Amino acid sequence: MRAPSWAFAVALLLLAGSIVVLGAATDVRGRGTSPETTVRAYFAALERGDEDAALSMIEPSVRGTWQPFIANGLWNSYRLEGIAVHEHSFLQRLGGQESGPRDVTIFVRVTEWADGATWLGTPRVSLVKRSDGGWFLARPPLAPE
Repeated sequence: MRAPSWAFAVALLLLAGSIVVLGAATDVRGRGTSPETTVRAYFAALERGDEDAALSMIEPSVRGTWQPFIANGLWNSYRLEGIAVHEHSFLQRLGGQESGPRDVTIFVRVTEWADGATWLGTPRVSLVKRSDGGWFLARPPLAPE
């Protein structure tokens, strides 16, 4: 005896719905600790003149080195036009590389508060994993290497 075709359709619909809900939950859960969140928090802190918050996005062992650079970037306007997160390829992970993001490229339009000069930057910055699963920037974006 065969089950009615509507029962099969309902089962498939429930399975698809479960996959969508689980995927969305995973996405939302990871947003607070994503590299993109770190980058956005860094530039938002600079815009509002919050030096301590901007420094907190930088890897702790190098914060002191970069404090003058970060202080110089306070109050500018930063328009993020894109954030590209670079991850190890599948083959690199099979070869033993750690999974997860390794760096970010940031596409940002900067308007300086002092004279209104506007310019574009596309810095690429390495990421450092935090103990809570989030990310630090290895150095401030736009800083010289």
